[in-house]
Amino acid sequence: MHTSMNLKKLAEERIVKDDNVCEGKARIKGTRITVSDILLSLSEGMSQQDILRSYRGLMNEDIEAALAYAFCQSDGIKLNIGSAFDDGELEETSPVKLEQDQEFTQALEQQAAIQEDLTKEKIAEIKANKSKKTKQPLLQETKDPAPQTRPYDLLIDISGEPKTKVFANTDDFEQALDMSLDNYVFEKRADNKPWLCYSSKKGIDIDQTMKRNLLVTYSHNGLLKKAIFEGYLTTDRQHKIFIQRDEEQTCGRVL
Repeated sequence: MHTSMNLKKLAEERIVKDDNVCEGKARIKGTRITVSDILLSLSEGMSQQDILRSYRGLMNEDIEAALAYAFCQSDGIKLNIGSAFDDGELEETSPVKLEQDQEFTQALEQQAAIQEDLTKEKIAEIKANKSKKTKQPLLQETKDPAPQTRPYDLLIDISGEPKTKVFANTDDFEQALDMSLDNYVFEKRADNKPWLCYSSKKGIDIDQTMKRNLLVTYSHNGLLKKAIFEGYLTTDRQHKIFIQRDEEQTCGRVL
């Protein structure tokens, strides 16, 4: 488990800021990928593997550094974030090298533009495929057609996640929680087994502002199932929580 000092060190080693690069935003060293780009992707439900595929050259340690930076900022831990010029990632431009630097910068910008175009093209392709799948046959036209809304915001598949933990407040639900490893608060069920209520360690909780309605594919008794869940991130951005509620029970899964 990371300590505050380890998180501080990780952020300072991999995060840089320069006034003339990415509008001075905190970014991953050696890239134009900002911390906010990574945090936004995580908040939208993307897994680390999805993010690594979306941003070429990004490493798992970079994602951890972005989370460490966000933690330190929110916890008031002072960071010594350097410039890319400090360690030789970038060099001060001299008159002799000006033309070479301009050509190099232009090449980087062209590469970034190509990457952005590919990303937009991929997003458009995904939207087009989703539209084809959800398109319904034409019905007989009526005077006042009722608007149709989708009951979920995102699709997510957690059926292959080996560390998924299951919880429920009903006796007939067999849980798969490891009490020794999870940093959560539990309550007693009717059969005296504990079940998860919410995360609570050093001020960590379920972030209600990050709520999304998700159509989740999950594994149960060896079978794949789908259901609508409330999706949340914990405030430390280390865990995803999926909760399903009805009048009789509350159950869900934690990653």
